[in-house]
Order: sequence, then structure tokens, then C-alpha cells
Amino acid sequence: MSLSVYLVGAGLTKSLELSRRVPLMMDFISVMADYVQNDIILNTLITLELGGVYATPCAECKRFADNVKSDLSAVASSDRTRFANLLKGRSPESVEDLLTSASRVGANGNIWASGAATYFRYGINQLFATVGWDLNLRVLEKFLSEQFSNRSRSHTFVCFNYDLALDKAVEDASNRSWQPRDGYGFEFAAWTTEDPASDHPNSAARAFSTSCLPQSSPRIKILKPHGSLNWLQRRINAEAKAESHGESAEMLLPLDGDMKIRHWRSTNTFNYAQWNNDLPRDFEILIAPPTPDKQPVMQNILEQEKEALAAADEIFLLGYSLPRTDTDQRDLIKRALRGNKSLGQLIIVNYGADDSYFRDMSELFGCEATRFNEGFLKFVGCYSALSASTLT
Repeated sequence: MSLSVYLVGAGLTKSLELSRRVPLMMDFISVMADYVQNDIILNTLITLELGGVYATPCAECKRFADNVKSDLSAVASSDRTRFANLLKGRSPESVEDLLTSASRVGANGNIWASGAATYFRYGINQLFATVGWDLNLRVLEKFLSEQFSNRSRSHTFVCFNYDLALDKAVEDASNRSWQPRDGYGFEFAAWTTEDPASDHPNSAARAFSTSCLPQSSPRIKILKPHGSLNWLQRRINAEAKAESHGESAEMLLPLDGDMKIRHWRSTNTFNYAQWNNDLPRDFEILIAPPTPDKQPVMQNILEQEKEALAAADEIFLLGYSLPRTDTDQRDLIKRALRGNKSLGQLIIVNYGADDSYFRDMSELFGCEATRFNEGFLKFVGCYSALSASTLT
């Protein structure tokens, strides 16, 4: 069976933007500032300032954070807007660098630094939960439906985004032949349609074994090497790690009433879920920067990505910049393609990228690229017409 591999970056979700702004890697804080009227996001941004996460300090931002840290709910709308404007004027830093920094300063920093990584995850989740499905998913579903119509072809998506835009489109475009139970390259232990009512174990969400859920078609797989906002992993301390049963046995999947993927909307400090009459377990969202020190579930996903690239006969790059600083991913691609004798087509979809980017990608993948440099929306129209003319 033929195999298409899609490497998906933040540019794809950005191209689907409608009424609410969607961030890219380098403007994440600037876009997050658009949502500063949200208390969770304001708390995140205050914590990042006071925790010393940024490489380039902003004295005025720090003064503002110091003045309002005691009671965020009392911060006036006009003051929030002023803080947002200060954030938009500061030097841009990569969201991945900030996540790495937040984890590092939390190990031995002040009280604000100790919670920086956790609150940053809350803020990222709150941003995308606020955007929700207010995206032009229809055009992405159109492209995917055409791809899935060839029953002799398999599809592996390697998505480096935390958000759920691609996941939702794949779920719908495949007529739910892709299923989240095991469609991410591993099988979740349990699922829930509830969010915990409070951060107390007595308010735990009811959860159930995934054994009763439908399984995913082996033709379609979504791999997310950096994690996902709907992957909930049991939070355990150092003493409890010895009792851990491995990655899938510690993973919880949030679903809606129709058993479809959804955002996890809880903003509790602790998030308990309970199933099989066990004690309630505390869960947290599993996302991580692209560092070598990854959770076991992510290490396994990287191996699956390598296998897919080695077998692919066509590869799509959709809004994926693959910066030269991401040496781990570049090394993985080189190793995987070294034994690939089938790759015949490299299709790159970007927006306003310069020639050096396309040359770099062609050299890295060892294949001359077909370029679409006017964004994903135009690509779908052109590619659909091209596919139709090829078939006729």
C-alpha cells in the first residue's frame, strides 16, 4: 500500500484563522496578549514575567506584573489592554524556547518560577480552547477527503502543533474511520466526557475504559511528537513513578457526548478522574518543547515517525518551517530517508517563504520539491484542479 506522510506545522492552523487570531511559533506571546481579558491567560502572562522565563527582560512589563499579582480579578480592562500592548512590543521569543525556559527556571527559581511551566500549559490550552472550532476547517476537510478517497493509500500525519485543528479535520474528513482511542500511535487507557467540578478528589470526573470505544483504521494515523492539548497524563511525584504502568496506562482522553475529540476546559489546579473503582488520579496536559528528554509516549511516536518517513512515496510539508535549530528532527529525517527507495514526490505548502527555504527542504529530503507558496487555501484549489486533470 502506498503511503503519504504529512509534516504539519503552525502555519497550517494559522492559514485557517477566522475571527480569532491564531499564533505562530515566534509571535505566541503577542497573540496570547489578544486574550488578556481572560483571567487564566492574564495569570499565565504575569507568571511568566515574575518567574523570569524570558531571555530578554521587559522592565515595564515586570513592574506591571508586580503591581497586579495579588488580585488579578481586580485588574481593570484598560490596564489589561495596556499590559497587552507592552507584551506586543517586547522582543519575540519562540514558544518552544519559552516552554523549555519555564521548565528549567521552575527547578530552582522563586515561587513564581516554580509554577511557570504548569501555568504556561494552562494559558496555551486556554487560548486554543477559546478559539475552539472557529477556524476554516471546511477547506482542510476538503483536501483531506480527496486524499482519503484513494483506498489503496495510507496516511500518516506528523503534527508538531499542540492544537486540535488537524485532529478535528481528520476525524470528520475520514467519516470517523480515524478514531482517537488508538489513532495517535498509542492507545489511551480511559476516556471521559466530563471536566472535574473542582480540584478536590471528591469532584473527580467519571472515566471509562477505552475498550468500549471503536478502534481507528490502520490507514490513518496522527503522530504528535510534541504532545497535544487533549492528551491528559497522570501527574505523579518521584515516589509514585515506581508504580507507573507505562505511558498508555497513564493517559486519559477527553471526548464530547458524541465520542468526538474536544478541548479540555478545566482550569483547576488539580484535575482528578476516576475509573474502575480505583482511587481518583490527578491529570495534566501533556505537551513539551522539542528537547531530547521526552516522555516515553513521545519517544515511541518519534520511532513511528521515522518508520513512516522511511516507507513514504510522497511527503507533504504543510505550514512547517523546520528551523535549522531543530537538529533532532533534521537528524531523524536524514536517518529515515537514508533507506527510502520509494520517495518520488515532495510537496511544500507555505506562505511567502524565500527560495533558500525551498532549497534547504529539497536538499534535506533529497527530492525536488513542488512548491505552493501562496498559502494553504490557494493550494487546496490548485491541488484539487491538478488532481482532477490528472485523473481525467
